[in-house]
Amino acid sequence: MRGFLKFEQVNDLNPAHNMNKASKYLKSSGSIETLEIGNLVDLVISDAIEAGSSDIHIEPWDASLVVRVRLNGVLQELLHLPIELMEKVSGRLKVMANLVSYEMDRPQEGHAQTGAEMGGVELRMSFFPVIRGNHAGGVLRGEKIVIRIFDPNKRSFNLDEIGFEDATLKSLKKLLAKPSGMILLTGPTGSGKTTAIYAAL
Repeated sequence: MRGFLKFEQVNDLNPAHNMNKASKYLKSSGSIETLEIGNLVDLVISDAIEAGSSDIHIEPWDASLVVRVRLNGVLQELLHLPIELMEKVSGRLKVMANLVSYEMDRPQEGHAQTGAEMGGVELRMSFFPVIRGNHAGGVLRGEKIVIRIFDPNKRSFNLDEIGFEDATLKSLKKLLAKPSGMILLTGPTGSGKTTAIYAAL
C-alpha cells in the first residue's frame, strides 16, 4: 500500500492533457495552505455538471482523496486531491447541505442547490463513514461522499425521448391509458425511475 502523497505528487496524478477547471486550480495553488476550499469544491461540482455527470463520488484511497464522476453509467476519475483535504471538503459540502459539519462517524443526507452561474442544479448529498488501513499499519478514518446531480435544464419528460424500446413504450402507453390500476416502477440508482414517472404523468 502506498504512503500518503505530497501535494506535488498528487498533482502528477492529474494529467495536464486532460485538465479540468478543478485540476488547473489545484496545480496553480502550489500548496494546501493557499487553496480556497470553497472555490475548489465549486469547481469540482461545475466540472461534473459541464461533463454531463449524474453523480460525483469522493472517497479516500490509499494516498489521496479521489473524485470520480459517473458518465453514461460508468465511474471515471476526475481528479486526485491531497488526503489532508478530506475533512475540509466534507465540511464544505455539509455546510452547503445544512448538515452537521463536524459529525463524521454517522451517515448523513442532505441537499443543496447551485447558484445561477451553474444553472440552479439540485444536489443530493450522502455521507458515509469509512475506515481504511494506512501505510503505517494504522487506520484512516474518513467519509465516502456521493452527490447526485439533478439538472432541470437537461431533463426530458417526454416518454418518447427517454430511451424506452418500442415494444416497452407501446405497452406502457397502453397501461397509462387505462382508467384505473397501479404501475410499479423499479430499478437501480440512476436508472431513470423518477424521470419515467414524471414523463408518465
